[in-house]
Amino acid sequence: MKVSFETGLCSVAAPIYDMSGDIVAAISATKQTDAVPASVEQDILKAARMISRAMGWKAPEA
Repeated sequence: MKVSFETGLCSVAAPIYDMSGDIVAAISATKQTDAVPASVEQDILKAARMISRAMGWKAPEA
């Protein structure tokens, strides 16, 4: 999720899941810019998946 709360600041966030699939936390990054670079967004999503898997979460099969 990308949201701009203040001009010149952008954030991206992703949920952290536990082994039951419940959201138990979140990870985010904020940058002083007009837009969060796609690479930062992908890094946050990747980190959230890694943390969730370490907590026992299994991604739904597509």
